[in-house]
Amino acid sequence: MGEDRRLSAKTILHHHRLISVILQTAVEWQVLFSNPCDRVKPPRVEHKEARYLDEKQAMEVMQALEGEDIQNRTIIKVLLYTGMRRGELCGLTWADIDFEKSIIHIQRSSLYLADKGIFEDETKNATSRRSIKVPTDTMRALQLFQEWQDQQIYLLGDQWQASGRVFTSWNGAPIHPDTISGWFSHFIEKHNLPDISLHSLRHTNATLLIAAGTNLQTVAARLGHSSINTTAKIYAHAGSGRGSSRHPARPAAPARTVKKGRLKRPFTIAVFVEFCYTRSKALFQIAGG
Repeated sequence: MGEDRRLSAKTILHHHRLISVILQTAVEWQVLFSNPCDRVKPPRVEHKEARYLDEKQAMEVMQALEGEDIQNRTIIKVLLYTGMRRGELCGLTWADIDFEKSIIHIQRSSLYLADKGIFEDETKNATSRRSIKVPTDTMRALQLFQEWQDQQIYLLGDQWQASGRVFTSWNGAPIHPDTISGWFSHFIEKHNLPDISLHSLRHTNATLLIAAGTNLQTVAARLGHSSINTTAKIYAHAGSGRGSSRHPARPAAPARTVKKGRLKRPFTIAVFVEFCYTRSKALFQIAGG
C-alpha cells in the first residue's frame, strides 16, 4: 500500500470543473438527461494572500544582487520591475524587446514537463499576450546583458545553440524554469533575505504600484490578468493600505543584515515607481493603449 496522498482542494475543484464541462456537453447532445456534477458540491478553495517584499526588503534584494552574475542579476531586475511570470520570462526572445521604445512584447511561455522536456507554449490566457513599457534603467541592464551574451556566442562558437532566447543555459539552449527558481532560493538563503519565492517578485511589483496609486485596471493589464477582479482579490491588501507599504498583509521573515552595497538613491515607493516607469505617467499605460 502506498502512502495516502490526498489531492488539494484546488486540484479537486479543477477536475470538477473539467468533468462538469464534459458531462454538460453530453447533456446538450442528449446522451445524458442531466449533469451529475450539478449535484456535487465542490470544495471551497481558500485564497492565500500573496507574499511580497516591502520597500526596505526590496532594497536589500537589489543591494545583494550587485555581487551576482550578470544573467541572474538581470533576470531578477526584469521580474521585479515588470511583474511578468517565470514562464513568460523564460520564453522571451530578443525579437520581443523593442529597445528604441522601451517595450517588451510578451508573446509566449517556456515551460517544462517531465514527459516533454522544455517546450514553448501559449501564454496563460489571451490577455497575457501583452506589450508593456519598461523602465529605462531595466532596458539598459538588458542591453548590457545582450552585449555580454554576444561575447559568449563568439567564445563558444559552434557550441552555441541559437535559440534566440534572452535568458539561456550556458550554451544558448532554452533555460529550465526551475534553474532560475533554484538559484533564487539559494540567493535568498545566502544573503539572509526574507523567505520568499520567485513569484513573490511579481506580487511585489503589483503591490507597490497599487500602494503608489496606480489604478487596478492598469495593474491588471500589465500583469496579464484575464479579469480585474482577479487583481482586486489578490491585492486587496495593497488597496486597503494605499499610500503606505509599512504593513504587508503577510510579511516575509524579518530582513536581516545583508552584504552592503551602494544604491544611487533610497529605495522608496516613489523611487520604485519612477525606476519602473520613469518619470512619465504615460509609462503606466499598456503600450499602444
